[in-house]
Amino acid sequence: MKSAFKFTLILVLILGCKHNSSQPLGNDIDSIQNKLVGEWVDKSDPKNVSLIFNRSKHAIIVIDNQAIGGENYIGEDGEKAECKYEVDDNQKPMSLDLVFYELGTNKEKGRIEGVFRFLTDNKIEFRMGFDGTIPTSFDPDDKQGTVILDKKGN
Repeated sequence: MKSAFKFTLILVLILGCKHNSSQPLGNDIDSIQNKLVGEWVDKSDPKNVSLIFNRSKHAIIVIDNQAIGGENYIGEDGEKAECKYEVDDNQKPMSLDLVFYELGTNKEKGRIEGVFRFLTDNKIEFRMGFDGTIPTSFDPDDKQGTVILDKKGN
């Protein structure tokens, strides 16, 4: 399992949660989010890792058929929670954050911050920060925090 997804899994576990090519400036955010909707798979990871982005702006992380996040999951403390994604196409490169909230509130429980770009319409590069760092560019030498995802069904 890649370290980026290990980090994601560790963050989710820390929160006590379990599941019950750079774009040109002036991108239309709705168009970008529409392109993201669907399941994106890391074909290089034998753990069947994927990210699912829903039209409702919820995100689900799937590792070995174990789903984390989405519209409604339960933390070990018994609290209901949700995971949403946020895209900012005003940044260069565009940012993509996975944000964990208490369900039904705007109380943030955690956030994974990253940047992404479409390599093709069906392939994205996603780079996440570690130790409180937020990536601001792509680094070909960052094998731990960068993942290439292919849109499922393409």
